[in-house]
Amino acid sequence: NHLNELLTRKWLTGSHAVDTICVTVEDYFNDFNKVKKPFNQEMTNEALRRVVVEYLKAVMQKRITFKNADERKDGAERMIKEAEQFKFLFKKLAAGENTDRLCGSITAIAEVIKLTDPTLLFLEVTTLVSKYPDIRWAQQMHTIPISCLHSGQ
Repeated sequence: NHLNELLTRKWLTGSHAVDTICVTVEDYFNDFNKVKKPFNQEMTNEALRRVVVEYLKAVMQKRITFKNADERKDGAERMIKEAEQFKFLFKKLAAGENTDRLCGSITAIAEVIKLTDPTLLFLEVTTLVSKYPDIRWAQQMHTIPISCLHSGQ
């Protein structure tokens, strides 16, 4: 399962899990291209939501511990790149206005993970929670970067 590779050591060193996820989603949608517009839109929105939720679950499960600031930066930049991949795919599949917001949640978390100054953590997490109040995991974000920030810099 490619979702299980997300945010692991293998993922950090070059896994193609997101590429495979995107190709698979697009392939399935090609099989369903005759579905009428309102149902197609609903199906696309649900697929987008599911992909983002699974990605965010991988973040929350803390599958990887970054060893230093450079590794955190590499991981965060990879998350941002993958969020862009999802955004491109789902806009192509016409997921609607939720695409930017949902994919943006991955980017926002990546920006928090990228932090090197622990004093900015509270501010960034507060901003994240206010921007995504409907997402329960946002309130728990403080647990992720703290361990990352205290790893060797």
